[in-house]
Amino acid sequence: MSTETASPIDFEAAVETWLPEVLDFSFGNTLESLRSRFILFVSERWGGWIGALTLADHEAGERLQSRISDLPLEALCRILLAPESIRRLLWASGEPADREESVRFFVRAVEVERASCGLDHQLDDVVWSAMGDRHSLSPDPHTTRCGDLPRLVIGDPATKLPSTQPPGSPPEPWPALPAMVARLQEAQALLRATDPKLADFARDWNTTLVLRHAPSSRGFQSSSPERYVGRSILWDMDDPAVGTDALAEAMIHEGLHTVFDMADAMLSRVTPRRARWVTDPSLYDGVSRTVSPWTGSRLDVPTYVHAFLVWFGLLGLWAKVASRGTFEPQVARKRLLRAGVPFATRTAFMPLEPFAEQIRPDVRDLLRQFEDQASQAFDHLAGEEQ
Repeated sequence: MSTETASPIDFEAAVETWLPEVLDFSFGNTLESLRSRFILFVSERWGGWIGALTLADHEAGERLQSRISDLPLEALCRILLAPESIRRLLWASGEPADREESVRFFVRAVEVERASCGLDHQLDDVVWSAMGDRHSLSPDPHTTRCGDLPRLVIGDPATKLPSTQPPGSPPEPWPALPAMVARLQEAQALLRATDPKLADFARDWNTTLVLRHAPSSRGFQSSSPERYVGRSILWDMDDPAVGTDALAEAMIHEGLHTVFDMADAMLSRVTPRRARWVTDPSLYDGVSRTVSPWTGSRLDVPTYVHAFLVWFGLLGLWAKVASRGTFEPQVARKRLLRAGVPFATRTAFMPLEPFAEQIRPDVRDLLRQFEDQASQAFDHLAGEEQ
């Protein structure tokens, strides 16, 4: 059974019915509905994958299904919703070597979860979980959750796969790690003081929070790699100068990318494919055709659409912070202006004007509506200050 089979999941609903609620951080049932639909979508692909394995190798497929059958639901979800698993289930190449690696990945991922649940397991070496947040010899399988934070992955996640050969070894602890975790917890506490929904969002929509050193440091940055839905990376956050405001913004920023990536996957990875937010397939070639007025980075058009929405969400974040006084006022004001100036000056949508007809009409109209709202709000504030 191919992983490109038709899906009953339809997330083509007009964006004005759900995106404003997400970007206002009022949420309601929207995010739970999206998550539930995405879990069903990935589970369907998992059924297709394991069905194909059973057809190709009946014994291997039956054995894997048997080992999964008594896993708790939470453990199965840890496997299926791991960013590494999503990449394999939704974007598998179909090449024999990739299929073999995926079989090894899922077989060993199941055994790690069995070990963590206290079930019998067939592992003798250090084998990492599908999430990459713990390994089969972890004395306490829950230490990497760190309370109110997302699951933490320390270092390069490519070295923390269940399929890693030869088997790995427990990582050497980073000397700065306790201080890094403490600052993340402080940032999360400030988000919770601003609005508990913000902290819940930061915790739940960054499936894994990867702490890494960049090969050549350009200072603290965050990113979400394509196709690894839910993986959020914080680069070089061990610099003590990185403030809690930067960490809080990064967790909200990358969590929003997870929302948009899930929605896009449910449009683009089904057969027949649905209308994506950018409707021209040629604009998904990765060529940078726009420049971000927020960062100066060159971006392809689909990425710019996501970035536009993320920055509108961050404008809402810092507006909430400014009204609650939970961060230093000058810091909050600086962050608010950084997010808001391109909207206030109506330069946010400008880079998309040449491609406006290639953007889905409901998405295009909503982007312009967001810019209008923000610009009018800034005009009102400017009038009050005169």
